[in-house]
Amino acid sequence: MNDLLLIRTGTNLMNRLTVINGNVDVDKLLPSIWTAQITDIKRILSTDLYNKILADFDNDSLDGEYLKIYDEYVSPMLIFYSTSDFIMKNSIIVGNGGNFKHKPDNGEIADYKEVDRLSKYYREMGAHFEIGFYEYMKNITLPEYKRDCVDINTFKLPWYL
Repeated sequence: MNDLLLIRTGTNLMNRLTVINGNVDVDKLLPSIWTAQITDIKRILSTDLYNKILADFDNDSLDGEYLKIYDEYVSPMLIFYSTSDFIMKNSIIVGNGGNFKHKPDNGEIADYKEVDRLSKYYREMGAHFEIGFYEYMKNITLPEYKRDCVDINTFKLPWYL
């Protein structure tokens, strides 16, 4: 598994910016962080820029435009896309004895519509930073980023960013 970009900066930022409780075990968040990093962040950055940022992150040498992209776009996108994924998965636990829903002592389980609405909210927050990234990339040139920002339409909407 590739190194996770968010882990080193701390999941406490995730707890401060989302509804995820600080008592949630980090191990439960890891699959969602990994999924968002591979399916969303890598797609958005393009493979070469993703690999550059990941390598610099691993070597603790992120600087200049790469650090700005990480701080202002990658980190928030990863937080919000991970949260969206986690919210959809967290209600069911799969174990040897079957699939279970956790039932809290002093609360009630949110219904599917509430969970779906909350997950979509965080997905939209991630998309907000994704659009901001594309706008930012129109004004700078990095050798690792070869995507023409004018033709990007990752949201499958009838307009181009």
